[in-house]
Amino acid sequence: MAILSQNSHLMVFDNMRDLSNKMSDALCIAATGGAVGGRQLYTDDGQKNLYLHSAILLNGIHPFMGQTDFADRCCVFELQQFRPGQRKDPAEMQADFDRLYPEILGGFYQLIADIFRVLPNATPTNPGRMIGFCKWLAAMEQVINLPEGSLQDAYRSGQQDMQLESLLDNPLAAAILDFAERMKESSLTLSPSDLYNRLSLLAQFTNNRSAAWPSSAASMSKRLHGLQAPLLSQGILIEWTRGKDRFITLRKVGDPVQAPAPEVEKNAEAERPVGADDAVASGDPVGGDNTVGSVGRIDIHTNTISSF
Repeated sequence: MAILSQNSHLMVFDNMRDLSNKMSDALCIAATGGAVGGRQLYTDDGQKNLYLHSAILLNGIHPFMGQTDFADRCCVFELQQFRPGQRKDPAEMQADFDRLYPEILGGFYQLIADIFRVLPNATPTNPGRMIGFCKWLAAMEQVINLPEGSLQDAYRSGQQDMQLESLLDNPLAAAILDFAERMKESSLTLSPSDLYNRLSLLAQFTNNRSAAWPSSAASMSKRLHGLQAPLLSQGILIEWTRGKDRFITLRKVGDPVQAPAPEVEKNAEAERPVGADDAVASGDPVGGDNTVGSVGRIDIHTNTISSF
């Protein structure tokens, strides 16, 4: 892929059906730029580094973006299917394109030139991971006289939809989303083990049924680190607090766009609530009071979830 990116301005992958984790990671590097290395030929300890950075076009009728970090780097366009009678002969399509090509190319050149003119002073309304593209959209809004933030909002909405689709392919993330939707309380405090048991009951998983499901509360906590950014795109903020006991806080924020950046660790002494929780024993994975066990706690706060 590194060689392909160095010999083409646009890497095109057609008829995509699935992406391996390794391929997804490589495409993430290509989208934002990075280097890949390997042993140089005919040497024992020589290393050859290739810079990987290119525009990428992927096409397919099957959902193939299963990794949330890759989805966060994509701009998705859903094309309508051809209706009966709309298909054209390839020769006819090529003739139409050749006729319109000068006008299309000239329009693109003019648009790009106008964007470059205002780009230095363009300010994104809500910059995301691909901040350069957000700034480009902000400049385009000025050039084509669109309301400020309109293109950026459409781009962000598409990213959130793709993040949600990727999250639903992850059993743990899907269970957390379902759990949050079922909450009646605006704030819920649980121990990691209690939350793990409730999520397992909600998802109807056991340790022996699927390798995709965490095998313990500790494994669940580790996987939550990788789900921080995509869950934040859906309005669920995860924070870790380290004190006398380890705490995990999940907050439901009203506007994912305005949500603060996730904080990895905090050092603080927290007072652990005292009480008994019979929700799992009674078969209700969500209900019950805001109590925890003796290991730690997970706080789930929400101001946007409707009561069931």
